[in-house]
Amino acid sequence: MNKYRHEKRYKWSDPQILALYPQFSSQFITGIESLELYTDYDEWYSEKLSYLKITFKLIDGIKEKLTILFKDVSSFRLEGFGGGYHPISGFDIIILDYGPGTTVQYEVIDYEDGALFFYFRSMEVLSFSQK
Repeated sequence: MNKYRHEKRYKWSDPQILALYPQFSSQFITGIESLELYTDYDEWYSEKLSYLKITFKLIDGIKEKLTILFKDVSSFRLEGFGGGYHPISGFDIIILDYGPGTTVQYEVIDYEDGALFFYFRSMEVLSFSQK
């Protein structure tokens, strides 16, 4: 472990989510409905980056969904998925800070068996819907 690495858990602060779920955490997530991994040119970084768009099912049932776009994804790993249902019992987002002069990065790992894992630089909530 890098002696300059500091870790802490990400705190959800998106107003769109908190309006319906004031105490929202990734434990509200029960499954993955869709997942899209792609690359695209990023004007800010002047290079191609990997993006991961995931639509999650939430604890209250099939009517509620959360879609997040993770940007500058690396070391993506997904294991044990297939068939008609893709369960996941939530995940942690860990903020990785290696100190002054470095870019803060985030790490995602699911709670149970490490079936979902990746790093990313930023994320955007694309939609939070009650259908």
